[in-house]
Amino acid sequence: MAGTALAAGLLGSPAASAYPDPGNGRLTTMSIQSPPGGANVRVLVYYGSAAGGDESPTVNAGIAAIEKIGRSGPAGQRFKIVATDDASVFTNATKLSRFNSVVFLTGGGDVLDPDQEAGLESYMEAGGGFVGVHDAARAEPYSDWFTGLIGARPAASSPTGVQRATVEVGDRQNPATKDLPVQWKRPDQWLNWEKNPSGDVHTVARVRESTYKPGESANGADHPVSWCRDYDGGRSFYTGMGGTASSYDEADFRDHLRGALLWTSRIVRADCKAAINSNYKAERLTQPNQAGQNDQIGEPHGLVTAPDGRVLYIGRGGADASQPVVTDWNDPDVGKGKGQIHVYDPKTKKVTLAGELTVFGNKGGGDELVKVEEGLLGIELDPKFEENGWVYLHYTPHSQLDRDKQLAERRVSRFTMDLTTNKLDLASEKVLLKWPVQVHSCCHAGGGMAWDSK
Repeated sequence: MAGTALAAGLLGSPAASAYPDPGNGRLTTMSIQSPPGGANVRVLVYYGSAAGGDESPTVNAGIAAIEKIGRSGPAGQRFKIVATDDASVFTNATKLSRFNSVVFLTGGGDVLDPDQEAGLESYMEAGGGFVGVHDAARAEPYSDWFTGLIGARPAASSPTGVQRATVEVGDRQNPATKDLPVQWKRPDQWLNWEKNPSGDVHTVARVRESTYKPGESANGADHPVSWCRDYDGGRSFYTGMGGTASSYDEADFRDHLRGALLWTSRIVRADCKAAINSNYKAERLTQPNQAGQNDQIGEPHGLVTAPDGRVLYIGRGGADASQPVVTDWNDPDVGKGKGQIHVYDPKTKKVTLAGELTVFGNKGGGDELVKVEEGLLGIELDPKFEENGWVYLHYTPHSQLDRDKQLAERRVSRFTMDLTTNKLDLASEKVLLKWPVQVHSCCHAGGGMAWDSK
């Protein structure tokens, strides 16, 4: 087998032979050079099997594909590979530290003994890289540390057949996905997860379950298939794809692997922190509204942030407990509500009700002939807001409602806010744009605004 011959040649000993045991148990000192480019970068491909026997066609195809990846591309992104099924490399600090990344093309079960797993752990702590492919998620099933390294474990009832499905590529900056189709249609053996890893890992691609039969252990609309994260001092990337030999014939899949290898080998950078919950701290800025008031927040419909950090946010006009809901078109107050503008000031950590506009937009719930979604719909600040206090609002004034024709007016107006008190001067309104809209039926009104380049 080509992978075995390669291992014998590059490791300097037969693939089946044991490496000298350093004799000090767990490896605690290791130094892995972070390359400025592709010079002297080495990747270890480990395909050990708990079951033993000959390598599968999928493993052979995977090794051949990684060899091809390493020999191609820009000179600064090439690397040498060593493929072996001899796990004793993980207890030899000298040899293991030569590799910038380790790829697991393993099957399930115990493919490492405790000392070997400890060696892999020390390797990661030293800043090593790890790429797990498909069934590698079934390896070391009793190891919590390895579960963390992979990110998730396959559900026992995952589909076993090969199915064509659509992969949704979400991260367009990550080197493993930036050149892939946004909707990537391909066949593979798709794995479900015992616990969805979203939030614990940075997912770069998901598989759309509606495009194949995921079975009873389906994960739903959020079904990660490839992800990355910093783990225990090193870089970890896992893909649930690559379960078939033919996967490695696909140029797009090889590009996917290339990006994973470049990142874990530290040849290129990537942000693998963005979608991990623990990297963020949530702080509630508003307090609950007082009974019968909207002193903190209205019916949220948009916000803008001023250069000094103040946040101005609007309420559409349909969530004020103090306002009666009138649905009768014969009543002059039909749909009358309060479009509210609040200001959160980070300096004081206080909220000010800056102003209220009387809007058409408060008809409660119901079908499309009952409810409305008009009201205060958009907010934007002047580019010189810190000097002039100008605020632009897009809203549906109740005063312009034609109940007989069931027509209303949308307008964009400019108001001036007192930058000291955070209060809006409603008398300062200057109508800039207005147009009629039908309000006989709804739905889905929106009105966000933004400045163009001029």
